[in-house]
Amino acid sequence: MRLAASAIRSEIDAGNLSFDPPVNSELIKDSSVDLSLSERFYSLEPARDLERVGVAGAINLRGYEWPSFIQQFGQEIIVASGDFLDIPVQQLMLGYTKERVLLPQHLGGRVEGKSSIARIGLFVHISAPTVHPGFHNQIMLEFYNVGPLPIRVRPGDIICQLILERIEGDGLYQGQFQS
Repeated sequence: MRLAASAIRSEIDAGNLSFDPPVNSELIKDSSVDLSLSERFYSLEPARDLERVGVAGAINLRGYEWPSFIQQFGQEIIVASGDFLDIPVQQLMLGYTKERVLLPQHLGGRVEGKSSIARIGLFVHISAPTVHPGFHNQIMLEFYNVGPLPIRVRPGDIICQLILERIEGDGLYQGQFQS
């Protein structure tokens, strides 16, 4: 069952659900919580650049491990407060929510983009929207710009929404993206 704003506030007030830094009440919408961008991003090298430096072939999903992949093919970008990052047209980039989300065992969620951002061509969190019960970390987002121009983002920009749901039965996240 999807949580409405009053249930989200109740979970926060009871200490079951938390955000670090805390979200203000304006970010709690009818049935979601708006989240913002952190200063940390990753740019993934386009295939044409990888060929230039002598990396060829394909990514093999069997044996693929995120830490080694991002170390080999990604470049971390830290955007200073007040500065910006342009997401180029037809490029995949990764970023994080500013908020560290701490979900209890009885709540899970889905991360979705904002329709106003999608309308200018920025896909936010294009795959794997599930946030499992027990998750406690910043949420990694996948950006892809399908618009006609680069899209400028800044740390603190509202970028996505977290939709919260009650979980039936036992479930607890223990994946590789837990802090």
